[in-house]
Amino acid sequence: MRSKRIMSMIGIIFSTIGLICISVCMFQQGNKALLAFGLMCNSIAFLLYCINRKK
Repeated sequence: MRSKRIMSMIGIIFSTIGLICISVCMFQQGNKALLAFGLMCNSIAFLLYCINRKK
């Protein structure tokens, strides 16, 4: 597979994990560790998207 395709798949995985963590955080009434982890995963996915689009 090409590197762009692999980068986009990794970005999708990170964004999915991030959204799941943020959703679980909302239902557990403020689990700050899950919120921080979810935001970190979404930030990594966004950075991968920006890098992938730049090339």
